[in-house]
Amino acid sequence: MSQSVLSKVKKFIDKVMFLTAVARPRFDEFGNQVFVGKIGIFPFIHKELTKYNNKNRPAGIMVTSHNIGYERCLYILFDT
Repeated sequence: MSQSVLSKVKKFIDKVMFLTAVARPRFDEFGNQVFVGKIGIFPFIHKELTKYNNKNRPAGIMVTSHNIGYERCLYILFDT
């Protein structure tokens, strides 16, 4: 299994937290499964523009950042 790795050093790979929503499966009157129960998996990340140039990327490129606070308002954001 090959993966594309953006980091040269293994200890610099980012760790991301996910919110997973599941429910009980639903069946109709004949016993056929109508709803599996999987609602979704939502990562706790946000994308932001880079502010400065560096040797890896120019300014203005969209990068993924994972260091946001895990607050109640973030869970409400996923509810909508």
